[in-house]
Amino acid sequence: MLLRDNVDSLNNPAIGQRIRDARVQKGYKSIDMAAALEISKDQYSRIENGRSTCSTQKLFQIAQYLDVTTDYLLFGNKSQGIMSQISVLLGGKGEKELARVKRVIEAMYL
Repeated sequence: MLLRDNVDSLNNPAIGQRIRDARVQKGYKSIDMAAALEISKDQYSRIENGRSTCSTQKLFQIAQYLDVTTDYLLFGNKSQGIMSQISVLLGGKGEKELARVKRVIEAMYL
């Protein structure tokens, strides 16, 4: 029951506002988001306006599409975890660089 209480206490208008802010920052239109999520524009609008919730799967898809964490969408936590930071640092690296990073991490921690 504790998990249900936590889910019920989520602030849907705040979540919707964070989704909207991230979408606008990326320069995406709401119609494009709805199409990417395979939902109607009206359903997407209800999510952004906090009048409707979405499944965890859709929330995850929104986070991926907007390049933010679900933690940020749900709770406004802007700090990134270490894996997110590493992922950003490694973005666009070639296979050779990734293999080198893997060897360094293995040497340090394994």
